[in-house]
Amino acid sequence: MKLSAIEPKQEKRVVNFLLFIIYIIALYPLTKIGFTVGDDIDLYVLCTSGRWPEVVGDLPYIHGRFYFFITRWIYALPYLIDSPLYFSTLYILPIALCFVAFAQLVNKLFNNSNITLLSSLLLISTFQIMGFHSSTTSYPFYFTSALAMILFAFSLMLSYYNSNKKFYLFLSSLLMFFASLYYETFLIYYLVFPVLALWKRCNENKALKQTLFPVFKDLIPYLIFGAMYLIAYFGFKHFYPPQYAGLQIAENLSPIGILDTIYNLTLYALPLQVYFDYRHLITTPLLSLTNILFFVSSLLIATLTYLALIRNTKIKSKTLILLFFIGILFALLPQSFIAITKKYYLQELKNYVPTFFSFFAYTISIISIILLIKNLLEKYPLLKKTYIIFLSLLVFFTAFQSQRLNNAVGNDIKLSTERLTLVKRLFKEKPIQDIDKQIIYLGQAHNTTSSLAKWATLQSFNWKDYVYKISEKNIDIYDNYQDLYVDYREDSTNVWVVYFVQDQYLNKSKLLLTQIRGDQLTPKQKDIVPTNLIEIPLKGVIRQIPTKEIHYPIQTWDEKEKLSTAEEIDKLNQIINNIKNDSNWYSQIKKKSKEKNISLKRQLREDAQWVLSQEKQ
Repeated sequence: MKLSAIEPKQEKRVVNFLLFIIYIIALYPLTKIGFTVGDDIDLYVLCTSGRWPEVVGDLPYIHGRFYFFITRWIYALPYLIDSPLYFSTLYILPIALCFVAFAQLVNKLFNNSNITLLSSLLLISTFQIMGFHSSTTSYPFYFTSALAMILFAFSLMLSYYNSNKKFYLFLSSLLMFFASLYYETFLIYYLVFPVLALWKRCNENKALKQTLFPVFKDLIPYLIFGAMYLIAYFGFKHFYPPQYAGLQIAENLSPIGILDTIYNLTLYALPLQVYFDYRHLITTPLLSLTNILFFVSSLLIATLTYLALIRNTKIKSKTLILLFFIGILFALLPQSFIAITKKYYLQELKNYVPTFFSFFAYTISIISIILLIKNLLEKYPLLKKTYIIFLSLLVFFTAFQSQRLNNAVGNDIKLSTERLTLVKRLFKEKPIQDIDKQIIYLGQAHNTTSSLAKWATLQSFNWKDYVYKISEKNIDIYDNYQDLYVDYREDSTNVWVVYFVQDQYLNKSKLLLTQIRGDQLTPKQKDIVPTNLIEIPLKGVIRQIPTKEIHYPIQTWDEKEKLSTAEEIDKLNQIINNIKNDSNWYSQIKKKSKEKNISLKRQLREDAQWVLSQEKQ
C-alpha cells in the first residue's frame, strides 16, 4: 500500500518531509527551556563573566574524574556566547541528532525502511521532557552530544561489516572512547559492541572457533581504548578519591535495594510516565491553537504508524524476543553506576541524567513487542488489521498527550527563567540612581511559581555572582533577609528590599522594589509595609506605584534563618565586638570588604558567622 499513487522515491521524500514537520512541532517546547539546575546557572555565570580558570577549577580533584580537565570545556560550549538562539541551537540539536542516530541504527540493524519509520514515529510520540536533572532539560549539549556519538559509533561498526572497511571500525571505537570521557556510565555501552560483532559474524555460518577469533580481532580497537580509559580513570581516582557523594559507594547495599533504585530511575523513560505525574501542569484549553497543532501532528504520526505497520515488517520472532530482552537490559544497566552510590541509592528518584539513555533502549523493546505480536497475527488478517488500527490510535493518544505535557513543562520551566530576566533588566536599565553603590536584598527572586525549576537558583548559586555577570561590578547584594536585618537594624543607612511577584495563570511576572532605612527593617520581611514601590515588569515601562496600588501583604519566600534565636544574635554581636578589638583581624576584615565591594558591617558579620558555625561544631 503506497502513501498515494506516486513513485517510491517521491513517496519517500513526502514521508521524510512529514517527519521533519512532526519533529519540528514535537521539539518546539524545548525552545522554552532555560535553566533547571544550579550547575547550569553557575557555569553560565562563570563563562559570561570571563572567570575561565573557575570553569575547571578543582572539580577534577573533588570528583576524582580526570576527564573533567577536558570535558568541562565541552560543558561550557552553550555559554560561550550569551545568545538565546545560540543556546537553543546547542541544546536542541544534539537531542535531534540522537533521534537521527537511533533511526540510522535501526535501519542498519533491520535493513527495513518500514521498521525505521516506525522507530522514528515511536521515538517522537513517546518523547517526554523530564525536568530536573534530566538530559532533556539540564546540562545542555553535554550528555546528549555524547549519546549521539555512541549511537553513531554503533552504526559505524555495522557499516564496517557491510563494507569491510576497517576505517569505520577505528572511527567507531574512537567515537566511543571520546564519548566515554563525558561520563563513566557510558562505559556500559562497550558491552554492545561484542553483541553486534557476534551477531554479524554468526550470520557467516562458520564454526564457533572460526567465529570467535574474527570477533576478537574486531574488538581490539575497543579493548585498547577501553583499557586506556580504565587505567586513566582508576589511576586518577586512586590519587584523588572522590569527595562527591554521587561517586561514593553507599553502605548497606542489598540486591533488592539496588534493583529497586535502578528500576525507579528508568520510570520516566517509559511512555506517558511524566504525563501521569505532571498532567496538572497542563492549563491551556483543549481547543487552543497550540493543542490543535499538536492534534494535527499526532494524527500524522498515527497515519504514518498505520502505513508502516500495514507493510512488510517481517523479522524472525526469535530475533525480536532477543531484542526485547537486550532493550530491557540496556535500559536498566546505565542506571547501575549511580544506583549504588550514597547520593542516589534508595532515594526513589524517577529521573536523572541516564534516564534519557534508557528511553532509547525501552523503544527497542517496545518495537520488538509490537512486531512480535504482529508476527503472531499474520495468519489472521482481520485480527492483524484490527491490531494495527488499535496501535495507531494508541500512538495518536500517546503523541497528543506527550506533546501537550511537553508544552506545559516548557511553560513551567520558562516561569523560572523570568526572575533572571527581571533581575537583568533591573541592573541594565538602572531605575535606581547610583545602583552600583546601593545595598540591595534580592533573596525574594528565588520565589518562583515554577514546579519543575523552583530550586534552580538554590543550588550553588547566589544573586551577587549573577549581578556581577550582568553589571561587571561587585554590588553589595544580599541573598538572605536575616543577614540584611542583622547588619542594618541599628543603622540609618537606606537599603533596598526587592520582591518577586509571579502569576502563572495571568502570565505576569514583575519585581517590586522598596527603599527603607535599616533601623526600620522588621525581623521578618513579610511584616514590612512598603509606602512606595518601583515596578519592573517583564515588558513595558518601569514605573513608580502609588501606595493605593500596593496589595499588602506581598507574598514572600520563606527563607531559612541562619540565626534562630535572640541568644544566637547576641552571641554573633559579641564575636563581632571581639573582632573589632583585635586590630590585626579587623584590618584583614577591612581589606576583604574593599576587595569584595561589600560593607564593613557585612564582612564583619560573615566572618563572625563562620566563627559561630565552627563553635557549634
